[in-house]
Amino acid sequence: MQNDEALLEIAKKLIEAELCWGASSSWKNQDFVALSKKIADNTGSSVSAITLKRIWGKVRYTGLPQTYTLNTLVSFLGYESWRDFVVKNDGGSARFCRK
Repeated sequence: MQNDEALLEIAKKLIEAELCWGASSSWKNQDFVALSKKIADNTGSSVSAITLKRIWGKVRYTGLPQTYTLNTLVSFLGYESWRDFVVKNDGGSARFCRK
């Protein structure tokens, strides 16, 4: 069973793959602003660029994001909620479910 930090890493990689913007290590502030807008446009929920920068390690932060933020991130990927994402991606294997 994977912990939430490992599952968040999976979600981040899936978002990066969905965006096709290249390595997140080279993303700049405007990329996080653009991602924030994309998330809001696609989900109807907002996550600030600074929160996204915390999640991607551009700003020092320890701990997990709030459940609202986790729900919004995986909603962007097509999941119903963080719980739905966890259930579908925590099978102990490398499989990643989208539906």
